[in-house]
Amino acid sequence: IRRRKPAKPTSAAAEGMQTVTDLPAFLRQHPEAIVLFHASWCSHCKKLLPSYAKAATSNSLPMGAMNCDEAEDIIKQYKLRGFPTILRFRNGTRVDEYHGDRSVKDLQQFCSAK
Repeated sequence: IRRRKPAKPTSAAAEGMQTVTDLPAFLRQHPEAIVLFHASWCSHCKKLLPSYAKAATSNSLPMGAMNCDEAEDIIKQYKLRGFPTILRFRNGTRVDEYHGDRSVKDLQQFCSAK
């Protein structure tokens, strides 16, 4: 009998990134966090998600990702003008926005900056 090797996790959540469906609750739970706001139809988001998930595995800050397809209130509240958008939050308040390269290294640097 052949035994198959267990499949490697492929979902972003399995790699350390949390899927965020309730942003206020996520931010209450994590005094400091990084959140990727994305849309399912966005090709740039699809390209970024694997790098973001990989950065989340080697980062001490909680990193979440929120699909904004049906989150018009969040888009308005945080004045999101495009996707993907990555924001740093401290005590529930937006304190920084990521403008770097989409590489794992640059994402990790943003996450480790104080």
